[in-house]
Amino acid sequence: MKQSVVLFATMLAAFAECKCAPDADRKDESGATIKGTVNMDKELEETMYYTAQAGDTVEHIAVKFDMWVRELYELNNKDGKKSWKIKKGDRVRVRREPATYICSEPAVTNAYTEILWNIREALKEVKANKKVDEGLMKLWDESKKKGQFASPADKTLLQVVRDRDVLMPILRPLSHIKLGKHEYLDCRVRGSRTEAFGKFVLRTEDEVKPLAVRLDGTPESAWERVLLKEASEQFFLAWHANYWKHRIVSDVRRFDDEINIPFVGERAWLTIGESGRSRMMKNDFAPTVVLTGDQATVTYYIFSAFGGLLKLTDHVDMLSGKILGKTKTETIVEYNCGVCY
Repeated sequence: MKQSVVLFATMLAAFAECKCAPDADRKDESGATIKGTVNMDKELEETMYYTAQAGDTVEHIAVKFDMWVRELYELNNKDGKKSWKIKKGDRVRVRREPATYICSEPAVTNAYTEILWNIREALKEVKANKKVDEGLMKLWDESKKKGQFASPADKTLLQVVRDRDVLMPILRPLSHIKLGKHEYLDCRVRGSRTEAFGKFVLRTEDEVKPLAVRLDGTPESAWERVLLKEASEQFFLAWHANYWKHRIVSDVRRFDDEINIPFVGERAWLTIGESGRSRMMKNDFAPTVVLTGDQATVTYYIFSAFGGLLKLTDHVDMLSGKILGKTKTETIVEYNCGVCY
């Protein structure tokens, strides 16, 4: 574990060069002090806590911060055997350690990063739905009873929850792609005793078929098709399947938020150090789309606890909406958290 973290920090330090952002007080156009440059220690301490809003539950907060429910109980010294009722205004601890710093520079955004962050919010909304959570676990339980991976003929999520619109909020931010008439987003779970994987499919009134969408021909539609593929692969990963869990990186300034997954975010970000973070600031991690005839080349970056920082490339057929071939993967920075599930 120690060797892999040291290697990660060393490679990041050599990854790029740029000037460190100044740590002095700064003002915005209105004359107000920019967050992150005054009372730094206090602000960093506050990153460990979340102020509950009306309607928040333990499950909602766990999903929001990509945590296990039992981890949330542990951080807040709560007895997991007792029901924890959260009220508006409650101060809930959601991190083991403070963030390493609060960036005083805004993240670089473009049309693609905005879509990315919108679908993340939609996914959080769906995952916080108790019916979805219980339905996925039921599908996994049925797979475990068989002692083998579920076959394509087995049940899907919509059959279990009996609500054909339960996954449709995921498509809300994807305004450049559409499903066919009378088609609904559904999810199949294939699992065993030790792991389970979800995969999006389409459901009509009388059949289940592979995921397919229609694109509007814009570069944004190609990016949205790739995001839907990513969402499908990451939507439900259980136990050992979490070796494949990763998160898209759109800007290093958002690294601490975007890589907030178990065994990666705080450890990796802290190890990089202020100098390493500053050097990475000049690198452009924003997704790109290049249209060539009827094909789009989509490039983006991900971070995995068991692989590191990777550059991915997908090719999208703009006419059929299909992703062509396998995703091309290029390792930018190696990292392995050393954890064994």
